[in-house]
Amino acid sequence: MPTPTLTALYRIIEEEPLRRKILIVRSFAAGHQWVQRMARTFGAVQQVEVHTVESLALEAARLKLFEGGRRYVSREESRWLIMSLMTKLGQAGDDYVPTAMVTPGVAEAFHNAVCELREAGLTSARIEPNRFERPEKGAYVRRLLQAYEEALERDKLIDFAHLFRYAEPMENGLLLLDPALRLSAAGDAVLKALAGRIVVLPDNEPFTDPNSGFPYQTLAMFRAAGTLAEPKEAFRRIAAQRLAWDQVEIILSDYAACAPKVHALARSLDVPCTFAQGLPFLAGSIGKAALAALEWMESDFRAETLIAAFRRGLLRLPSEEIKSSDAVRVLETSGIGWGRERYALLREYASDQENLAACARQLEETVSEWFAALPVRRSDWSCAHVADALARWVECCREPAGRSDADALQTVRELRETTRRWGDEPVGASTAIRLVREQLESKYVEAEGIPKPGSLFISSLENGGQSGRPFTFILGMDEESWALSIRQDPVLLDAERRALNEAAGIPELLETSGRRAVRRQDERDRRLGGIRGTVTASFTGLRLSDQKEGSPAYELLQLYRLHCGNGDADFDALFDALPEPAIYFGGLTDLNIYTTDYLLGELSTKQHTLRDGRSSVLAVYSLLSSGAAAVESRQETLIGAYDGVLRSNVVEEGISLQSYSASKLETYAKCPLLFFYQELLGIRPKETAVYDRSRWLDPLQRGSLLHRIFFVYMNETVAAGGEHDRDRLDRIAERLLQETLQAIPAPSAHVYEKECASIRGDVEVFYHMELRRGSRPAYFELELHADGGTFALELSDGFVLPLRGVVDRIDETAPHRYRVIDYKTGNPKSYDDGSFYAGGKQVQHALYALAVEQWLRRTGRDPEAVVDEAGYAFPTARGMGEEAMRAQLGKREETERLLRSAVEAIRSGLFPPADDPKVCAYCDYAAVCGPHAEWKKGARNFPENRERLAPLLEVTRHG
Repeated sequence: MPTPTLTALYRIIEEEPLRRKILIVRSFAAGHQWVQRMARTFGAVQQVEVHTVESLALEAARLKLFEGGRRYVSREESRWLIMSLMTKLGQAGDDYVPTAMVTPGVAEAFHNAVCELREAGLTSARIEPNRFERPEKGAYVRRLLQAYEEALERDKLIDFAHLFRYAEPMENGLLLLDPALRLSAAGDAVLKALAGRIVVLPDNEPFTDPNSGFPYQTLAMFRAAGTLAEPKEAFRRIAAQRLAWDQVEIILSDYAACAPKVHALARSLDVPCTFAQGLPFLAGSIGKAALAALEWMESDFRAETLIAAFRRGLLRLPSEEIKSSDAVRVLETSGIGWGRERYALLREYASDQENLAACARQLEETVSEWFAALPVRRSDWSCAHVADALARWVECCREPAGRSDADALQTVRELRETTRRWGDEPVGASTAIRLVREQLESKYVEAEGIPKPGSLFISSLENGGQSGRPFTFILGMDEESWALSIRQDPVLLDAERRALNEAAGIPELLETSGRRAVRRQDERDRRLGGIRGTVTASFTGLRLSDQKEGSPAYELLQLYRLHCGNGDADFDALFDALPEPAIYFGGLTDLNIYTTDYLLGELSTKQHTLRDGRSSVLAVYSLLSSGAAAVESRQETLIGAYDGVLRSNVVEEGISLQSYSASKLETYAKCPLLFFYQELLGIRPKETAVYDRSRWLDPLQRGSLLHRIFFVYMNETVAAGGEHDRDRLDRIAERLLQETLQAIPAPSAHVYEKECASIRGDVEVFYHMELRRGSRPAYFELELHADGGTFALELSDGFVLPLRGVVDRIDETAPHRYRVIDYKTGNPKSYDDGSFYAGGKQVQHALYALAVEQWLRRTGRDPEAVVDEAGYAFPTARGMGEEAMRAQLGKREETERLLRSAVEAIRSGLFPPADDPKVCAYCDYAAVCGPHAEWKKGARNFPENRERLAPLLEVTRHG
């Protein structure tokens, strides 16, 4: 059934086949929906153009604007211009709106007031301050309006208020006006300038009027328990009725809050949707990436924010060959943490880490590109700086993945161009970031005002009901969403509007809040009066998020009265007629389109009690089923596949590593499962520098610095004939402290001096240790492997162990006799318990003793070399200058048996958890394993496990 508006429009089109016909509506989307609906109802529609007043005026004024060297300024651009002018007025000493108060909200309010005054034909010269409630406000509005007028004239800009002056008259044109269109004085002037014939189309009746044609006979209603349950129930009903998606329109009363929920539901069900007003800017990938960029700037460039963006797939480096996981690894291990200057660490990282050097270099180039847009001093930042850095971020790091991303990228680019013109005043980093964020949060992307074939159409209460689809759902018909605000304009109060109207001699020149609310409600009700077909209306009876009960809108009661034919029905009767509230889980239909609905049916009885649904859940979710089987297996006595003991078919050819090291073998002895995570699966714990203003160097950086000081000093001491020199040691320490400060900036001078004092104390301990030492240093930082390869450690039975390692120090104690020393910066307590191998957890001394002896002989440095002692030195205040040396003579065979057993155990796929759960207390993988080690405590000693774990047990038995 056609509507009165469309019937009259089509009749005029048929009567004027050769005349240019222009349909003037509030939006292009509405006009195109009208044309599509007419075509479906009546047939072909020819020679009809759709325009807004603004677009038609621009088309008619384009030539004159060009000839006059003028440029049209949109409302979006003029908003930034007003904000810029208000900032400059505040900086010039205007105290009515200080600079600190120029927020997007305040600027938006004054921008609306300025535009309304100009479109009403009121210039700054006609503004009388005493017409305002507070004359000082009137004076400020006049100053702002005058500054705006001067800026337009200076920059040769034209806004909508004066566009009619450039509009060329039309010839033989017919203007067909939307009856709901309210024209300002400027809009009316545009139409008069265009001339031609003007026809205002007849309007529809309000949808609550019995004569409107609204299908209240087919009306269905429901209420929901929760704002998420309401759209979910709508999807259930659409599926239950087997409706084609492109036959349905869903009108959302609270579009901003509900559209993302509908979008998420539609994606989970793979339902194609068209969103009339689009989705929030931050809903898409580019939007989320932009938000991450702003958070990064706001947090003083914390590395963890970048890491999170790479992990979520919001960022990627320009090179397709570099993986995001590599960028995460670089950021986690480079020690940046926070602060702009600390990203200089990427240069050092690129020179030290061969396998990640390319990634570090590109990461530094990319970050430098972002930094280039931002002044070093945060107080100098402007909105233009932030928008520029933001645009560089999204342009460098991510390609648009669809319409939403493309729109978001274009939004960021437009914001950059706009702020370059009117947002370049320094306002400080926090203010600039907040202004840019608030602008982006108000944007929408992927707006499709015209319904698409095959897609569900999602519209808002402000523009819905015009598609002509046969099935309509109106969600959110509650009192709060449907009540129109009668709040006064915050800048132009109603009393001030009446005073300005009186001064101008035009009573309705500036619309008051009451009249505006009545007009908007009438426009909405008449637009919904054009809905035909079948309608389902609903509201949320209980908002679970804040435990508030929602009341149905008065309009819903009116629809119910018309539906049941009882004009005296009240809200109690309405509630009695409604079914039980729809809930998020389960539904009113027998059609389960959600897995959760199916499971709820399996878990609940007819008496609404829960049954044990473990088997049902595990049958649906295979991964949960595998996890449950793993937990059950781990709690059993037998050590099996779920405990890290690989099946025989996995290890038929043996598991072999390209190289071994002392730390790898010690890790295996401590916890084979930890070794499996690190070396075979390649899983590494998070190593991001912690945002800690009270610390300069982390333990690894501190240890590396001390090793470097010791190394340089001992090299120079040997070169100087072996004589110790405290002054030389102090000079080396101070030089390396300064070099480290250049590479790793300290958070403050106080923290730097505090840690330097501690490091100097460790250096002093080292110096006194060296004065007591009787051996002669021979080699420092000896790298056993060369050119990135391995050192072939030969055992007595012909077995060769590919070894990688760096020996801190080798001393000659007598001719052809050597001692191997490894520096430790920790506590010596665990090394002085009298054990030699500590169950395989301390093999570095024995392993290096064999390797160094072979290296010296094989390279010809000392063909008769014998390493008779190896151990650990603790040259720090914490280590108290102690040493733990262990005699190696007579231990060669036992060391070789331990090494062969460890390699055999690894190749056999034996990776059970630690036998002692205490080692899990400080393990980085404790969250992954849980109580696994506790469940298997002592299980290695059970008869059924001994034979299978024999190689591993051989390793751990060495004390």
